[in-house]
Amino acid sequence: STQSTWTAPLNTIMALPSTHYVTPNSRFPNYTILGRGLVPAYDPKTWKDKSCSGRKAYIYEATLDEVDAILHCKPPVAANGKQYGPAKAGHLGRYGDFLEEWNLPVQNYTNNTGMAVVIETYGIEGPWEPGCRNFSTYTCHYYSTSPLGLSSISINEQLGIWVTNIADSKPIPGVTIHLYGTQYHQESKLTATAQSDANGLALFKLSNEWDYKTITAFSVHEGKLTMLSVSHRRVHTPKVQADLLIERGLYRSGETIHVKGYVQVYDQSGKQVDVSQPNKLTPSFYINVRWNPRINVSISKSGEFSLDIVVPVDMKHGSYGILLFGAIEGEHDTLESSQYISIADPRLPTGILELSSDALICHPVDRTVSIKIATKTYLGGPSKDSQVTLRWSIGSEQNETKLMLPQGVIDHVLTFPETAFESKKGWSTTQDVNIEVEWFTPARDRLTQSLNLPVRLSSWYANIELSGRAVPQYPYLVTVKVDTSKPNKLVPSNYEVNIRVLAANKTKETLLHKIEKELADLFEKSEPLALPTINIEDSQVIASTHITLNDLGKYLVIARYFDENGNARYTHEVVGNSAEEWRLNPLTEWYAVSTPELLTKNHHVGDTVELKWLSPFLKSTALLVWGDGQGNAQSQVYELEKGDNVLKFKIGQECILGCHVTGMVCTPPHSPITLPVPHSPLLDTALPQMVSLSSLEVHVVQPNRTLDVTLTLPNYVSPGKATEIEVQANVKNGKATVWVVDQSLIDVHPHSWPPKHLEVAKPFKFADWWADFRSIYNDLTSADIIEKATNNVIEIIKGNPWVWDAPIPFRAGRGLDLGIDDFLDQGYDTLTPSIWKDGQDTILDTAAYTTRTLNSPMALHSLSVKESASMGSGSDGSGKSVTVRSNFQATPIFQTEVSLDENGRVKIPFLPPDNLGTWTVRAVVHSVDNNQLHIGTAEAKTVSRNPVSLIASLPRQVRVGDSFFAGCTVNSIDDGDALLRVTLTSTDSNTAVELVGSNEKSIHVSAETPLEVVFEFKSIKVGTTKLQFTVDLADWSDAFIIELDSVGLQLPVFIASSFAVTTENQREEKIELPDAVVGSGVLNISAGVGRYPALSGISQSLVKHVNQQLNSQGKWAHTRDLISVIALPTIYESYGIHPSEPIFGETMRLQKSSLSYLLEITKYPDGLPEMPPQFITVPWPSPELNAYAIYVIKRSRVLTTDITVQRAIALWTDAAWAPHTQIDSKSTPNYEGLASVYFALGSDATPRKLPGHDISFNTVIKNYKSLSLTAMAKLLLTSTQSPESSEIAQTLYSHLRVQGRTAYVSGQNSRALPIGSQALILSALVKSNEFTKDDQLLEKLANYVASGNDYRSVTCIPTLNSQDAVYRIFAIQDYDNFLGSSQPDLTLTVKEQESARILLQRKFDGNDQPSVELTQRWNDISSKSNPTLSFTGTGKGQATVSLGLEFVPALVPKDPIYAGLYVEKSIKIVYGNGTLSPIKPDEILTPGQIVEVTIQILTPDELSGGVIAVEPLASCLEAFENVPTASPRRLFNRYRHSNLEHIHFYPTAAEVRKDQVTFISSYLPAGTHSWTYQAIVVTSGQFTVPPAKVYASQQPEVMGLSNSLNVQVALPSR
Repeated sequence: STQSTWTAPLNTIMALPSTHYVTPNSRFPNYTILGRGLVPAYDPKTWKDKSCSGRKAYIYEATLDEVDAILHCKPPVAANGKQYGPAKAGHLGRYGDFLEEWNLPVQNYTNNTGMAVVIETYGIEGPWEPGCRNFSTYTCHYYSTSPLGLSSISINEQLGIWVTNIADSKPIPGVTIHLYGTQYHQESKLTATAQSDANGLALFKLSNEWDYKTITAFSVHEGKLTMLSVSHRRVHTPKVQADLLIERGLYRSGETIHVKGYVQVYDQSGKQVDVSQPNKLTPSFYINVRWNPRINVSISKSGEFSLDIVVPVDMKHGSYGILLFGAIEGEHDTLESSQYISIADPRLPTGILELSSDALICHPVDRTVSIKIATKTYLGGPSKDSQVTLRWSIGSEQNETKLMLPQGVIDHVLTFPETAFESKKGWSTTQDVNIEVEWFTPARDRLTQSLNLPVRLSSWYANIELSGRAVPQYPYLVTVKVDTSKPNKLVPSNYEVNIRVLAANKTKETLLHKIEKELADLFEKSEPLALPTINIEDSQVIASTHITLNDLGKYLVIARYFDENGNARYTHEVVGNSAEEWRLNPLTEWYAVSTPELLTKNHHVGDTVELKWLSPFLKSTALLVWGDGQGNAQSQVYELEKGDNVLKFKIGQECILGCHVTGMVCTPPHSPITLPVPHSPLLDTALPQMVSLSSLEVHVVQPNRTLDVTLTLPNYVSPGKATEIEVQANVKNGKATVWVVDQSLIDVHPHSWPPKHLEVAKPFKFADWWADFRSIYNDLTSADIIEKATNNVIEIIKGNPWVWDAPIPFRAGRGLDLGIDDFLDQGYDTLTPSIWKDGQDTILDTAAYTTRTLNSPMALHSLSVKESASMGSGSDGSGKSVTVRSNFQATPIFQTEVSLDENGRVKIPFLPPDNLGTWTVRAVVHSVDNNQLHIGTAEAKTVSRNPVSLIASLPRQVRVGDSFFAGCTVNSIDDGDALLRVTLTSTDSNTAVELVGSNEKSIHVSAETPLEVVFEFKSIKVGTTKLQFTVDLADWSDAFIIELDSVGLQLPVFIASSFAVTTENQREEKIELPDAVVGSGVLNISAGVGRYPALSGISQSLVKHVNQQLNSQGKWAHTRDLISVIALPTIYESYGIHPSEPIFGETMRLQKSSLSYLLEITKYPDGLPEMPPQFITVPWPSPELNAYAIYVIKRSRVLTTDITVQRAIALWTDAAWAPHTQIDSKSTPNYEGLASVYFALGSDATPRKLPGHDISFNTVIKNYKSLSLTAMAKLLLTSTQSPESSEIAQTLYSHLRVQGRTAYVSGQNSRALPIGSQALILSALVKSNEFTKDDQLLEKLANYVASGNDYRSVTCIPTLNSQDAVYRIFAIQDYDNFLGSSQPDLTLTVKEQESARILLQRKFDGNDQPSVELTQRWNDISSKSNPTLSFTGTGKGQATVSLGLEFVPALVPKDPIYAGLYVEKSIKIVYGNGTLSPIKPDEILTPGQIVEVTIQILTPDELSGGVIAVEPLASCLEAFENVPTASPRRLFNRYRHSNLEHIHFYPTAAEVRKDQVTFISSYLPAGTHSWTYQAIVVTSGQFTVPPAKVYASQQPEVMGLSNSLNVQVALPSR
């Protein structure tokens, strides 16, 4: 054992569960207890004398007065009980490994109410430091010989305790049941009391008071105490059914979500109540969305509501929930309904691909499947001359082929090879055929459709369900379920299922149809069994019967059923176990019971329900409980005989809202049952049993509340031409909600209709039926069994020595779970310089989030369409008047509360917008009759088109310098010659995109055959160009205007640095600004003297944290927090803060309170405890904590002359020295811990005596090379005069690593040390007298300490580390004193060197002055593109300057640019078989190809504050959404992994937009990391692939730019 290892004694091992009930009138067992573990101070000769660890045993009488002791496992109160020690004790041959044995005189307690045994283990070693501690842990057992049998059944909101007599299983009425609630470290309280009724059932209603409590039932009967731990769960009340409707599942930023909701609330009698006026019993409702957590909802008397929710324009792309909550005073808010949407801006498809088949299965005999493939335009017609790729796979067999569709549709027959259906698994084989079709539209959209068909001999198929292990010679339930859903034909009333059993043989066949023939032959040769019970439900036939296996071995259960054509089919399962399997896995429990069967169906309130149950017991008693599970449960008791029993009960109002039935069966003691299989020697089949019955749903017929709704509208409409939508329903004067939505948005993000969650028209049914059973019968045993089990465990323990030597990972995590995946939601303005322009704060870093407002609610086929003054009727440049489409909408109609007339009809005007394509129309009609909601839905489609139509075929954006081909797709209802023209306009005199060649093209268009026509363009500058496309064909024309953005080749970059301007040597700092794109450069300067603002912020966070601790925990607040706050008043005093300042007074108050609490806690003989006792069983003292307390007290000069404080310090000193006086002469002293002791006490402290060792300060510092950097810093702070001090200072300095404006001290694997260690090292370096005031590395380290955080993550829950906060405060104070900046008098001047123009001048004459800020564009500073700035300071002190430069570099880098990170980019082509091939320098891509882009990041430093990679997309690419990511918690767990070399760190979040892909990671270790995404090539031309930018989120200047690439994409073959 080493000192760094926590080796605690093992808790007492007993051979038994914690609670047992011995058969009534029996004796208690001979009680043997075993203790096993490690003796910390083990000496083989005199281990009892050296060890401070031991055990005590207590036996006491268990009564209701001792409930709290029983539940909390504590020794008895007062003198109720006796104490015993071990009868035997000795070690087992390994270091400290021992075994103790007690034989307790339990026979003295046989006639008492019950017996409790408590084993106390005391003196266990602590996890922080080795040594013995004065505290105890406990292990408990409880025994009773009471004849009272308690069993619990918990059903949703009700808890039932069933009281029976163990001797005869009869119910016992009139027994008082006490329920006690227990919470951790709190006294047990009596929660409720009830008496059992005539059925022996005591019912309790669950409430809020029961939440988060352990419930135990107690009762005393015939002088004997009985207890039962109860499982319970409370379900929300009252009964609420709510449903939400939205028009689609995909929205863009800035769009409006239309929400329609229906809410029904039922009282306990099942009647619907008015929810328009919420009260204490009726909930109020609100909607929760990510950007607005509470939107109150006003509900009408009929239970409906509607509202609009606007998506913020800067919302991050992703999936979001629209959540409806119900809130009742005193209850937890409950989620009642939800819908989920995606916020994105994907490229919408320009075509429709359909794959269908009339086949429901793939028949393995004919091995063919007929499929139909159709390619359509978005105008509804066929897309002729299309080519698709058809793929299929069955297991490992696969194939791919190309198909041409001259007419846009094809019927194709797939034929599969016979080998594809072979299986070596024999009868267990299951297969599916996967069919996939891929199509690239004329506009190069990649569309796929897939189809899965099971390989079967018939559409109707069956499965056999088995229950548990089959024991020979006992009934065994077999259930056959036949799925008749496809095709959903009427099942004959005389439908038969036959089941037979025979000895199992392995199949010789490999093909499914031959296997079935083999099963049929075996079936005919086997003996017939009685016909099973048949129950025909919706789309399912259920057949159940019991079989009996004759002997050990494997048996084949074969079921014959009939398919949809009346042909016999066969299925099978193997049951039973061989003798060898039973030997290896003997029976440990046995309940010879079966599942009850429901004999009646389609019940009404008042009907009698009949259940059949096969009982294996000679005599037994059953309790049935039924109801809706919401508080109306009814019960009945039955006396049962062996064999079939029919149990009848009548249902009433308790089942009006649905009904389930469940129950329990208990038996009296009986003669032992002979089991024909190997079983545990502890299995006593003569004991009484309690078994739970499976829950069954009782179908209660309710009136049909579904309305028939139809929609009538034209098949085709034209943009701008009015039409009507007619709604008709079979109800008078109903209300309708009608909306129209662009089908393309539904296609790209499917939104099911009618929604599956819409249940308001169906019979009310609670899906959350939950039942749980607990019973004393399950703990019932005998004295003989207990003694036998004890002897078995004794042999196991004696034969397996055990020592636990696992180190405790005590050090908490470093707060990696920072939620960086939410970074884009919270904004980036606090981390990135911004400028004030045109009255708006403009974020310059495009890696943040796009704040551009979408002026149009819909983009036409992935392209933003914006209205302009030229839209509408006008000229296309040819002099001909044309109508230009401009009104594009996603949801042109969303109308609620539309009234139907007496005939159930209504007509709604519909003016189609200018979108081309399919409109989906949906309607929901509802009415209220007798306070019941009736509802129905309908859907229809119509196609909007012109005789000749244009659909844009353009990139979503272009970059300066790109040459590209773009245009539109022309579609016509007839053949003809057409003229296509394009016109370019802009708000500037010159457009950002110019046309190469003619702006007209003459084309020939074939009917219903889309034709893509492209022009060549070139992007010449940044800006927006309006493109108007016009086509004329005979008397028809079409035109639209679209805006195309030209953006730069690079993202803005951020370069930052910090430096000190001193006044001692009058040195002038200069910086020359780099070359940038004109108008893009922004300068940001932040300057100040000293770091008091940072120190004050840390202090205020600490004050807030400690106040919270004191308010919630009082004197038992965390000890480390109490110590930390003592240091603050002295700090404020050193900065000249007047005592009248509020913060000074608050810290003085906290100092006084904390010191008082610390002196009270010091009553513990081992010094200050690490944590308060209510959080852990034992308040572990920590030597390091005691040393920390001494250091803070002394540095703060707090009452060190006070006698009480002196005594406390003396005790803390003893505690700090304690672990360093307990090692033997052969061990090495713990120099690491000794460094902390001398750090607290001083180098002149007198060391404690340790025979055989010199642990003086001089010895410790001479061994500094074996210590951690933190310990070195403590030694240097203890003494700067030692010979080793200079070497230590240089060693610490050599570990500094520059990271932008900061520097940090790195440890192993280039990881930064914890912030507290960084602060200690800063203090040590500035006090070492080895460095000058203008040392730039120390200044950067001070920046790191000032800007760090004190939060660490324990199990991913951030908490403030007060000790780190204090070390930071001390370090900042030391650094300011070092520079003379705690009382400054300095003037800072910033000039432009060439003109000597003063840009900034500020005088600092106080430490609490705020910093000065300057933000200015470069071209406002000087006419030069790269002016030079100078910084000078005069007076006293030192100014710290932070300089930030944000700009777009003037040149695009061909090679990576390193500024702390090295980034490379590569592109590979993805082929159909999944292989990857890098793009060659002269390789030409083709439209429709898939490429994989990899961003490789090399970081020499650990990055724990978040890393962001922004990948600007090339204009020819469209990125896919499925970017590999990992959750922050998963990343946190990987961080804790001991070896990070072989772990791939995926980004924790990713966002795909039309112009860029953004990766976010909350942490990256030093090393190389690769992030990838896939994209499709969509545009032809020559393009630049811009460099990717990767940067640290909290230090954007730590960044890197990747290389750029040039790619060429060929024109499509068409």
